[in-house]
Amino acid sequence: MKSRKTSESGQILVFLALVLMGLLGFTALAIDGGMIYADRRYTQSAADAASLAGAGAIGEHLNDIATRNTIACTTQINSIGISNAVNQAGINGYSGLAEGDDTTDHGVFITCVSGSTGYIDVVVRLSKVTSTSFVQLFTGNPMRNSVASTTRVYPATEAGGGHAIVSLSVGCGNNVGGVHLGGTTNVDVTGGGIFSNSCTDAHGDFDVLVKQAEINYHCSVSPEPWCPFVPDGGGTISPEPSPESTYLDITAMNVASLIDCWEDDSYDNFKLLPSQTATLSPGNYGSWDIKGTLKLQPGLYCISGSVSMTGGTVEGSDVTIYYTGDAFTLNGGVGTSLSAPNEAGAGQTPPPAREDRAVEDLLLYVPPGDTVPVININGTSDSGLVGTILAPTSLITINGNATAGKESKFYTSIIGFDVNLTGASNINILYDPDVEFGRPSFLSVQK
Repeated sequence: MKSRKTSESGQILVFLALVLMGLLGFTALAIDGGMIYADRRYTQSAADAASLAGAGAIGEHLNDIATRNTIACTTQINSIGISNAVNQAGINGYSGLAEGDDTTDHGVFITCVSGSTGYIDVVVRLSKVTSTSFVQLFTGNPMRNSVASTTRVYPATEAGGGHAIVSLSVGCGNNVGGVHLGGTTNVDVTGGGIFSNSCTDAHGDFDVLVKQAEINYHCSVSPEPWCPFVPDGGGTISPEPSPESTYLDITAMNVASLIDCWEDDSYDNFKLLPSQTATLSPGNYGSWDIKGTLKLQPGLYCISGSVSMTGGTVEGSDVTIYYTGDAFTLNGGVGTSLSAPNEAGAGQTPPPAREDRAVEDLLLYVPPGDTVPVININGTSDSGLVGTILAPTSLITINGNATAGKESKFYTSIIGFDVNLTGASNINILYDPDVEFGRPSFLSVQK
């Protein structure tokens, strides 16, 4: 018979107590940790919603005001952002949210950077104590979740900033970059005006009249050879060009995101002889050589080669041409009637694109690139272009060739690296804000 040592009695109780403490710790971690994590996720979602609500309200405000392509910091913007963020936080159960600063752990504040590259940040920070069952036994302190969310608002943009003719080049020389007026043409611009990020010059016996607007140029460094404006020739220009302190920046527009070329990657060349008539459907194309009568169906035309339209007629409505070649010529011998889609109506925010892929108010788009495409549009008395011509790194020449007593008409904004207005006849550019391509303000979640 074995004898039992009395000194070993009760050891199982010690081990059981230790195991129970461990199990209690794991239980606390599982229960309270899950509650803390769930609370944090909900608090973060609430902060995101509040930040988006404040930024969205500011964005709607920016869409409703006349200022485009720039941010002007105002107390009204602060008030709109903060009140909407506070309201949204209250809906989600977070009260006591008030205006704060970057040291506040439970509040909302606005950071505004003014100017053409400006933006507005709506920052919401929420803090909440999670009710726990066990963790405070070990820490002695309440478990607090603190989160932050920032939504950035960019301004509404118009490709031409409300101008009829725009040069985006920030420097010029040797007749490259800027707005150039020449020849013996008469240029009438009604509304919108003329704007250059660099030089504006005039040569020859031109006559330029801008009605209901101004002619402005930006001097990035002063003095520059082209500042102030000095006309060279016997022509007249009214009003006299004047310097502008800010320049036009459209880099944030991200136009390429609106262009959706066709999945078929074939780009067949198209040629139309003088005696021929054809109707084209939207799609991908190589070069165009048009001398006959061409009808374009509504939609997007992605063209990669040279374009020469030197005879016959070309017409089409609800059309966007996306051009990636190096030479686009619409010659004076062509009777042209082309228009971009326009459905929103004056003062309304246009949808970014139609179902047929043509882009609202965008007639011709040439994306920025390393090469400098040449765009020649030689208007005749029966020319009609409606919509925005946007070619940020292209050389655009508008050459009036209308018959005596008549004029070439462009219901459009013409925006290029540099823009030349020349020829020996009348050019009438009628600016209509309803057909200027633009994008509403947009939001970007930062964190």
